[in-house]
Amino acid sequence: DHFGSDDNLEVASTLNSIGLVLFNQNIYALAKGCFVDSLRVRCKFLGPNHRDVAILYYNIATICLETGDDDQAIQLYKETLRVERNALGPQHQDVILTLQHLGLVHQQRGELDLGLKYFTKALEIERQRSREDATATSSHIA
Repeated sequence: DHFGSDDNLEVASTLNSIGLVLFNQNIYALAKGCFVDSLRVRCKFLGPNHRDVAILYYNIATICLETGDDDQAIQLYKETLRVERNALGPQHQDVILTLQHLGLVHQQRGELDLGLKYFTKALEIERQRSREDATATSSHIA
């Protein structure tokens, strides 16, 4: 533990906040440690399929992306996607963002077909959401 831990959700929340500050200061190793500690606590109390768990996987994946650990970033973004789909549903905005990040990692690696696959899936969900929003809006007008 980087700042000690009492293993409760308040500590996990504060660790996440510290991690975000450190991330914004480009102090990636310490930020990652805070996120990992927060993830451990949140998994313990909230279970592995909670939205807050997905956020931490996403934060850690983004650090991996920033530090050049693309393989780990891909693995963690995929885990983020799994949790988000379970916790939030397959068409949630967070799912779209994670798909876009997976596309970005593959694009940066020169794996353009894989990058395109993830960007295309994100676009499909965005279009579906737009159609649903338009249908909901028109039904309220009538």
